[in-house]
Amino acid sequence: MPTIDDAGTTQPTTPPTTQPATQPATPPRWVTTAWTLGDGQRADAAGHDDAGLNAEKIVAAAIELADDEGLAALSIRKLAGRLGAGTMAAYRHVDSRDDLVILMVDTALGAPPSQILKTDAWRERVTRWAVAISKRYARHPWLVDAPVAGFIATPHRALWLEYILQSLQPTGLSMRQMLEAALLIDGHARSVASLTRAVDSESGAHEGSQNVTPPWLAALFTDDRYPMLVRVLSLDAFDEESARDLAFGLDRIIDGIAALAAR
Repeated sequence: MPTIDDAGTTQPTTPPTTQPATQPATPPRWVTTAWTLGDGQRADAAGHDDAGLNAEKIVAAAIELADDEGLAALSIRKLAGRLGAGTMAAYRHVDSRDDLVILMVDTALGAPPSQILKTDAWRERVTRWAVAISKRYARHPWLVDAPVAGFIATPHRALWLEYILQSLQPTGLSMRQMLEAALLIDGHARSVASLTRAVDSESGAHEGSQNVTPPWLAALFTDDRYPMLVRVLSLDAFDEESARDLAFGLDRIIDGIAALAAR
């Protein structure tokens, strides 16, 4: 709102200066822990407590629990019970369940295979990267249920991103385009992993059958309203192998990247 000075002149009001949010000078504990896991005592500033716990043991046990029961079953209380320790003892090493999941994801992914970059062909690099990360998702199916962090701050996830960006660099795309392409490739791998898990679950319920489509489904789809789905069912296109097919979608993504690079 304008003001009037002693001479009667209207003066504009200077808008208040917005101060940028202050970033913490040191990283949160989960970042420090992630970058030192595997280094023995350096992995955990709290060291070992009376229960013999440290961050590395907690993360390993949490991964085992998630492998057995799924990520939704994970809680600090349940994990502490598995470890024969009290809940508060676990909280000495991780601040929250969310922080623990971040550490689990980075540890379960591990470092990408160096073989990915041992070729000059960018298409082959991308394919190797996608196949490698798909194997990690298959080994730990709960990984696809973990929240995707907006910014990567853990060593193994950072290295996976580094590898896919190095793989895409020969295309000549901009950094933003390469980041978008990396997200698309990983998204495809995650989708196939999620669908594979669903197929495995259905296959377990219908052991001995290669077709994951329940027999009663065909009766619900009439040819006049769902002609394409009727054709799909008649071809058994929802079989297990098609659900696990990473290659078709990946090849189309790579073709699209090549077309964009050629513009």
